[in-house]
Amino acid sequence: MIKKYVWVFMGALALVFPARAQESALAYLGQAKRLYQVKDYAGAEQALQAALGLDPQNATAHQLLGNVYFVQGRKAEAMAEYQLSLSLQPNNPGLRSFVQSQPPLPTPVAPPPPPAPPRDSLDPDRPHAILGLFGGPAFWGGIANQEDELETEDFSTGLGGGFFVGCQFDRHFSVALDLSVYNLPYTYVDDGIPQNAPGESTSLQEWQLLTVCRYLMGSGAVRPYISVGMGANLTLSTESEEGYSYTYATTVPLFRFGAGMAVPLGREWDLFAEVDYDWALYVTDNEDENFSFIPINLGLQYSP
Repeated sequence: MIKKYVWVFMGALALVFPARAQESALAYLGQAKRLYQVKDYAGAEQALQAALGLDPQNATAHQLLGNVYFVQGRKAEAMAEYQLSLSLQPNNPGLRSFVQSQPPLPTPVAPPPPPAPPRDSLDPDRPHAILGLFGGPAFWGGIANQEDELETEDFSTGLGGGFFVGCQFDRHFSVALDLSVYNLPYTYVDDGIPQNAPGESTSLQEWQLLTVCRYLMGSGAVRPYISVGMGANLTLSTESEEGYSYTYATTVPLFRFGAGMAVPLGREWDLFAEVDYDWALYVTDNEDENFSFIPINLGLQYSP
């Protein structure tokens, strides 16, 4: 800023005392030549700027300033000073030949836009919605306790799936509402022996509605996570025997513990695989049953 005011002052001085200003400019030019010879390029540049502040039409000062820029690798600035010098003194074949021998300056290329950051680092503190679909096999089983004696073991496998909607609060924590349904063919087993009579069949349809909290760990290409949830399980049991069938429903509390892996597929999509352990307790007047439900799901999550 101070240098700028000095040049303004010198320019004003040149207007008032043109002869004195030219003499001062020549003095600065001589000083710049001596500094250039001893490779004090910063000092030479300052002296030449002072000389041009007093005598802007000095072609020699522009040429020497171009030399100062050129030896420092500032070729664009050097070429601009050489062109100014040639415009003021066209009869300079040596400088014109040197300028023409130089390769053209590369065209400035706009830098490419920065890569888009990972979705969950756009704004870690800003919640965003999530939704997804999942499906896979499920394993269902339980042990009945009647009058303090374990009597039966029931096991079943089937397929199902569902969807969820929720909120990702930051890059780690999310809460979602999961709705899923699984169809399970059911066989009553006692001491390892199926007890279904000929022509008798039972099928189960398990509807689950849970609030699930998930916590993702790490920030790499594969992110493990854990989940806990609580909700309700609706069992629709359909029994068929000798041409008759009937269905009854039972609703019980359901608790979930799970673990999985999430793989980002871009800024908006994630692929995940999850194994859950769901536990429910059925209680009646003379019997209670602890049922375990183990779904293994593969799914996609979308973050709009």
